[in-house]
Amino acid sequence: MRSKEKKLLFIEDDVIDQKAFKRFTDQGEFPYDFDISSSVKEAKKSLKSKKYDVVVADYSLGDGTAFDVLKILENIPMVILTGTGDEEIAVKAMKLGVYDYLVKDMEGNYLKMLPATVENAIYRFHLEQKLQEYHENLEKLVDERTAKLKKEIIERKQIEMELRQSEERFKRLFNDLGDAVYVTKIGGANRGRIFEVNFAAEKQTGYTRNELLKMNIIRDLYVSGSGDITTNDWEEKLNKGEIVTITEKKRRKDGTEFWTEVIVTSIEFKGEKASLSINHDITERKQAEEELKKHRDHLEEMVKERTKEIEAFSYSVSHDLRAPLRAISGFSEILSDKYKDKLDEEANRLITIIRKNTLDMNQLITDLLDFSRLGRQQLKSVEIDMKTLAREAFYELKTLNPKRKIELEIKDIPDAIGDRSLVRLVFLNLISNAIKFTGPRKIAEIEIGLQDKNEQTFYYVKDNGVGFDMK
Repeated sequence: MRSKEKKLLFIEDDVIDQKAFKRFTDQGEFPYDFDISSSVKEAKKSLKSKKYDVVVADYSLGDGTAFDVLKILENIPMVILTGTGDEEIAVKAMKLGVYDYLVKDMEGNYLKMLPATVENAIYRFHLEQKLQEYHENLEKLVDERTAKLKKEIIERKQIEMELRQSEERFKRLFNDLGDAVYVTKIGGANRGRIFEVNFAAEKQTGYTRNELLKMNIIRDLYVSGSGDITTNDWEEKLNKGEIVTITEKKRRKDGTEFWTEVIVTSIEFKGEKASLSINHDITERKQAEEELKKHRDHLEEMVKERTKEIEAFSYSVSHDLRAPLRAISGFSEILSDKYKDKLDEEANRLITIIRKNTLDMNQLITDLLDFSRLGRQQLKSVEIDMKTLAREAFYELKTLNPKRKIELEIKDIPDAIGDRSLVRLVFLNLISNAIKFTGPRKIAEIEIGLQDKNEQTFYYVKDNGVGFDMK
């Protein structure tokens, strides 16, 4: 792969998502050279040895989170990837300094938005640096100007010369920016009146500079109701000295509308309080977001259809299973009632096991039906004695393997809140797997306990089976 101008570090612990990212970059001209790290540890090593322009990280990593990487980043913008339903994490990430986020979907459509999102993050990062530099330079120049104005008239020429130099630097910065820049009036009568624009504003709107200087940005360019913050709110923030970011629509001279991401700061312009706004066209990103929403809605509709099919299948299977189950239960009950005295102790024990397991099987069918209804019913949350439930599940399965020597150790595990039927199914499944995969052992050892990880508590089922390679 040829060397590219900018370097990207992609942090993802999921191998499937790593492959999806590589396939995406191979499909077209991906504008960044990149490295892939699979953990926080690898990412720290890469960041220590190489220089990157941007970092894209999945939130949940095997040995930590994207926030652990964010803590060590210095002058590098980050874009975070989250799953559906993790919007609160995304909000927290933005507050901590992450520049943008994408929500991962099953079809990988978020990758289509990745180049534009990364480009926007890098752009905002450099723009904020320039804006900060501008603020620092402007404050320094104002201090110098204030001090020199107190001197004698003989120094005025020198002050005027420095002021002209300052204005020239401002004009160069103003016109060199590729995005539309407006200087507008803050507060009072005719707020939003345009004082000054750069060349990019003419190109973005289709108006000439002279036409724009006769216009009001709120009344003539802003599409009413499209902003994510009101005019009063962002003016209040500007008055507090804050830098404000706004997403809103504007209207071109030909009547077409386009989305902009606006960064606004307050300045003084020719003796009047004003705002300096930098307007970046994000119409393509908005269109991609809308397309992704359509895909997401379609996927949700497909899931609803599949849920209905599974529910119908579950009803059919439960009906077919219960018919022979009733026969087994009925005949075993007849054997127990009429022939109990004629059968030996072992035969009566086996009949008891048959009757108990038919009852358990009937309960499993009921649980299967309950599980199929989860898409439209609420879970029945109750307090569960986890130790007792685990022991019951174990002995139920042990009776099905009378010749196996199986030892069970249940640690001191606390009660839990949940749906008892579903938790029972989980224990049956995990313990059944443990019994299955310890088949080659003379003595099967199964342990059920509790583990704390990443500030969360997990119940676990562990065995001495042969195991398998997670890779």
